[in-house]
Amino acid sequence: MTPYIHRLLIILSLCSFVYLWGCSADQTQEALLTELPPESEGPYKVANTTIEAIDSMRDRVLTLELWYPSIEESRGGESPINFEQVESSRIKLAELYDLAPRSCPTRMTNSHRDGRLLSEQIIYPLVLFSHCHNCGRYSSFSLAERLASHGIIVLSVDHAGPLPFLPMAVGERLSPSQLDTRVQDLQFIMDSALNGELFLGSDLLKNMLIDPEGIGVFGHSFGSVTAAFFARQETKVQAVDGLAAPMQNPLFPGFSMTDLNIPTFLLLAEEDNSIGEVGNRLIRSNFEQASSPIWKLDIADSGHWSFSDLCGLSEAFSPGCGRGIRHSDKGLG
Repeated sequence: MTPYIHRLLIILSLCSFVYLWGCSADQTQEALLTELPPESEGPYKVANTTIEAIDSMRDRVLTLELWYPSIEESRGGESPINFEQVESSRIKLAELYDLAPRSCPTRMTNSHRDGRLLSEQIIYPLVLFSHCHNCGRYSSFSLAERLASHGIIVLSVDHAGPLPFLPMAVGERLSPSQLDTRVQDLQFIMDSALNGELFLGSDLLKNMLIDPEGIGVFGHSFGSVTAAFFARQETKVQAVDGLAAPMQNPLFPGFSMTDLNIPTFLLLAEEDNSIGEVGNRLIRSNFEQASSPIWKLDIADSGHWSFSDLCGLSEAFSPGCGRGIRHSDKGLG
């Protein structure tokens, strides 16, 4: 099974968000949230745009990416290199793509940059995304595009700054202070999206409205832990998804799966070569200990980065790209 198929499978499971709001949608959303099954691409063309936001309380400047349903005639699409706004960063990223295996990192988006919003008369559901350690806001853009095609706004923040996945920018080890910063990032962007201040600087989105009863959050790897800690503290969050890492995690004490009382989804990569079998046992334990409605999806022959569009982009992201050492005795047969 190729990494592309792995990414497709998780896209399908993430689209469970569509149904969390579909039954309770108000009149402004009834035409938006369709009955299309999540394994199908949604009916809407997708656009994306980059904005900056300043959290004055923390003196922190955040770069954000938004994916949203659009009325553009063409779905567009471009190289992920264009997510980087600084020319020197684009050059470095292009070099990594040139060296990467052709079959692993996703080399084209499927969204129209700076396209027009579908409608300003709709109150949109919102899903926040928290990326993996040393990743970036666009590390799982395929997932964001699929959700946006179903009428959902997806908002992702660069927790770590530009090009964090370069070998010379390994960054600090995972720490509770780093986790706290990430959770505060999500809190700030959610609050700013709900009161509209986040969109005031964008001519494309300045009149967009977010449904306070339609908030979800998901994350990959360290982002799974971030999403869980945020969902515990923020009562507006209606659902949480964690990909390829245990939410209740010995590295970050003070959180229990019983703290969550909302629908929860866990994804386990059976050949996860980052958290290993120890980490996968913890994911299984998370599933067993949860008291809220919870689902778990185990994917055979998938590695830790199989669910990222950056899979294979550098040596650090190579596990999950192509063949590798098996960590379990399971497979597709």
